[in-house]
Amino acid sequence: MLTALVFLSGSIVKIPTFGGGYVHIGDCMVMVSAALLGKKKGAFAAGAGMTLVDVLGGYPLWAPFTLVIKAAMAFFAALILERLGKRSVPAFLAAFSVAGVAMVFGYFFAGAVMALFLTKDAMGPWAALAFAANDILANVLQAAVGIAAGAPLCVLMEKLLASFRKPS
Repeated sequence: MLTALVFLSGSIVKIPTFGGGYVHIGDCMVMVSAALLGKKKGAFAAGAGMTLVDVLGGYPLWAPFTLVIKAAMAFFAALILERLGKRSVPAFLAAFSVAGVAMVFGYFFAGAVMALFLTKDAMGPWAALAFAANDILANVLQAAVGIAAGAPLCVLMEKLLASFRKPS
């Protein structure tokens, strides 16, 4: 179910950015997947859902990178939450921020690989890294949206889940 929510949240509302990509709330649900499902199941839901966004949304060349990057985001966020042992706003912000940084670096290196691949080595590795650097700001914005939406949503969901656990 969370795979579907990740897919829907990443594909319904897309706000174009200056780099040819777009900002969406899919990363919010990547974070929610990590918080609710843990490392392995959260990584699966996040990676599969966002990969479907790429495949069905016209970015199939990015799909393998997205699978790894989004799964890693969820895995790292869930790992940090597990290690912190807390389910609070600061814990969510810390875990999701590390996941966001991982995403920015992941797409930076993926962009460089894509630049080398698509230009058939016409641009060297340094030029490919410089080309990929153009998307850093858009990816930081994407991560910030996911963190800003994901942390409060996880806090609300924690309260909701706690109310179901209380004996009446």
